[in-house]
Amino acid sequence: MIVINRMAIGANAPRWSNRPEISLLAPRKQQKGPEKNFYPMVPIAGLLQKNWRQIVDRKRTTIHVEGERGARSLRSGRVSLRGGLMELFVVWVLVGLQVKHYVADYTLQWPSMIAGKCHVNKMGGYLHAGIHVLLTLPILLLCGLSALTVILLMVFEFVIHYATDFAKGAYDCKHKLDVHTRHFWVIHGADQLIHQFTYAAIIAVIILSQPV
Repeated sequence: MIVINRMAIGANAPRWSNRPEISLLAPRKQQKGPEKNFYPMVPIAGLLQKNWRQIVDRKRTTIHVEGERGARSLRSGRVSLRGGLMELFVVWVLVGLQVKHYVADYTLQWPSMIAGKCHVNKMGGYLHAGIHVLLTLPILLLCGLSALTVILLMVFEFVIHYATDFAKGAYDCKHKLDVHTRHFWVIHGADQLIHQFTYAAIIAVIILSQPV
């Protein structure tokens, strides 16, 4: 057995002799037990492990802070939506508004209501816009908005919807558009596009009104 040792060489040994003994026959077996890091003999791995622990600690702190915010939101009656929940929430609102629009714009209209859209002194246009607003109300209430925000959005939709339908109805009554012509469908499409822009604005207000 050949062993190089600080004691064997003597006090005048070179600096490298201060290292632990080196055996050329059988290396020492490492002691079993919990390791301080993943790779004890690789300094880079130890550094990576240290950085990873710092990231985990910051994540824990972030979760703790968000938990406090969530608790405050729950105490105030408002729930914060994060990550994928927000996307699902927006899709739900969009689907609700589209179904509402189909019901109010295509199934809850009768001839007298349609004829009254192009006259300010007739109730057809006002009643039609009112039906739209009443069907939008449950969606707004389910979004957890404040009473003031709900009222402002209802007034906004009523005014925009009535003005759009009145402009389209007045143009239609003046030019006597034929349903089989391209001109009719261009005007009809513009009317529907403005309604969709209205819903986009409503969704934007709902998103911005959600707690952070």
